[in-house]
Amino acid sequence: MFSDFYFKIVCSSRTLEKFECYCKLLVNRSVVINLINRKSRSQVIILLNHGNFRYGSYMPLCLVPYPENCTGCRFCELVCALSHDKVVNLKKARLRIVRKDIISDIPVVCAQCIDQEKECCASVCPEKAISFDGTALVVEEEKCTGCGLCEDACAYGVIRVEGTAKKCDLCGGDPLCVKFCPFGAIRYEEMKKENFQKVLSLLEG
Repeated sequence: MFSDFYFKIVCSSRTLEKFECYCKLLVNRSVVINLINRKSRSQVIILLNHGNFRYGSYMPLCLVPYPENCTGCRFCELVCALSHDKVVNLKKARLRIVRKDIISDIPVVCAQCIDQEKECCASVCPEKAISFDGTALVVEEEKCTGCGLCEDACAYGVIRVEGTAKKCDLCGGDPLCVKFCPFGAIRYEEMKKENFQKVLSLLEG
């Protein structure tokens, strides 16, 4: 899984085309580390950063929720709906704010389940219409049949089907929900599974 995933990252780089020749060499983690340790180390770091990776972790960045910081202002939903659908309709947002009580609001965001440790939108899609583009799991609309299996599989309820599936694409690597959140309730950083577990626990509580 790691080699396939990293291969996609390498191929997604437009500015470092010469690194495509290394694709066949990247068969496991040790090969990647050896490549970094050689003379090309600095350029590989550039490649990792360009491909939405941080050197040393090999983990892509994603939206990470911090429910303790959420005030329920819903700016994130507003800017998401405006950006993707050009409408002022919070139901069109590709994330959601859930109000549990008068003082508790929970930001629920797409986890970009690229490790696929459990069933997720990409793994259940019969048409393989959801794939990693180097930044996020995105929907290839020309392949999507609108069957809804991805919507059913999403543990966070942040995929909807309106003709085709609609999900978070991380705004191409510059997520607006993060930029417009005044309280740091959603951040763009390496996956923190404990934060997502906390969100699920709060939703179930």
